[in-house]
Amino acid sequence: MSEVDYKAGEETIVTSGCYSDYYVLGRYRVIKDFNLDEVVIENCKQQKLSQFNTSSKSITYDSISTDKLVELGYLEKVDYKELYLGEYGDHSVLKDDIEKFCRKVNHAQEKE
Repeated sequence: MSEVDYKAGEETIVTSGCYSDYYVLGRYRVIKDFNLDEVVIENCKQQKLSQFNTSSKSITYDSISTDKLVELGYLEKVDYKELYLGEYGDHSVLKDDIEKFCRKVNHAQEKE
């Protein structure tokens, strides 16, 4: 095996896309050490997909999905909560909770 990218016991956030299409696929725990390139290459061999796109320097293959990495025993899904900090750094409060939130802010300021 080449250099290990992901070590057993580590937790990782799996992401995909770029720019406005960038998103978080989920949080996972690494079950066994692996090198992602080697796993992708093996996946390509098994699917008999070995086309190489020289212009983008990427392999065209059925993407190595998180489901596949779980199926192969490399990852397990970890439950998590999302902490949304708002649009472009502006903290957002749901309309139904605005009064409750304002009371908390006022109470904190009164303590100061």
